Amino acid sequence: MLISEEHRSAETKKHIADPDYGGEAIHYADHISTMINSMKINDVLDYGAGKGELHRHLALNHETALHLYDPAIAKIAEAPDPHDLVLCINVLEHVEEDLLENVLDDLVRCAKHNIFMVINEDMPMEWWVPKVMKRFRIESLVRTDIDFFIIASKKNGN
Repeated sequence: MLISEEHRSAETKKHIADPDYGGEAIHYADHISTMINSMKINDVLDYGAGKGELHRHLALNHETALHLYDPAIAKIAEAPDPHDLVLCINVLEHVEEDLLENVLDDLVRCAKHNIFMVINEDMPMEWWVPKVMKRFRIESLVRTDIDFFIIASKKNGN
């Protein structure tokens, strides 16, 4: 299980009540565009996509399919297939703590090759990094004033 029905309902209500809720990914659009363009990625999953606004802010130089998944948005709540790149932006800090390991394992399932994560430091970076390293090989780790982001690749055997 990735989300309880109670939490799904609460998250859905937040999306309905606040037009900006779930839209944090757009702040990383330039960085994501550069990564997708430089790596020539054409198959991307926005995991925890919220209202799915990221694609409107990307500046891509080639055709790229952006797939959306968010368990709190009925039209994109179906479990996604694996994709070349998974974006997981300001999602993990909203996951129920007792289901976090399940969600991290699902990210492994969904990522064919790479993942780009942004995590708000509700819990310190030092708490999060071992959980990510257990599943992915961290290629880049950058801390900002309010969060940190990780670019990681799938470990062999995952």
